Amino acid sequence: MDAKKRDKDIIDTDKVNDNEYVEFSEELADADDKEAQEREDAADHRAQQRDV
Repeated sequence: MDAKKRDKDIIDTDKVNDNEYVEFSEELADADDKEAQEREDAADHRAQQRDV
């Protein structure tokens, strides 16, 4: 019985770790998107300054 409970706890822990990994990956992707947008905005601003 204890072995089954231990195995279940291990499986539950793996599920939590997977969910945390997915959330962390999404946060990184959001941060990358934000950085890319900021770089694009900065490039657009520099291009506008050259045109003036």
